[in-house]
Amino acid sequence: MKERSFALTTLCILTITGCFLILLKGMITYAFMAGSYNGRLDFVVVFIDVVYALEFLSCIGGIVGAIYMLKGQKIGLRIYRISSILYISVTAVYAIGCVLTIVGIFIGLFQIIYLLVSIVFLVLYMRYEDNLT
Repeated sequence: MKERSFALTTLCILTITGCFLILLKGMITYAFMAGSYNGRLDFVVVFIDVVYALEFLSCIGGIVGAIYMLKGQKIGLRIYRISSILYISVTAVYAIGCVLTIVGIFIGLFQIIYLLVSIVFLVLYMRYEDNLT
């Protein structure tokens, strides 16, 4: 196994921490929103449910990928890439949906910040692909 760089270790730890925080934020937000559905099953409710489910899966994938990368395994980078692309796609669609609906531009801008951080991390991880076996 090649020696893991300090930067790669830091990225992995930040990824695990960030994914846990996003999961926590998602669960709290979903719990508040689920109480306001009042039995409705319109397009917006289904859309939000799907977004949170995909966000959950992508965060779990990010955590699993980061753990494998901490172990020095390249499969972790592949898992992280797939999860990250899923998260970026979901976040982009959700941000556009927020901007175009009554939720508003403010929430959409926060989603774009999440999106940018994810893109930066994905690019940074690509630099360390040779450090993994």
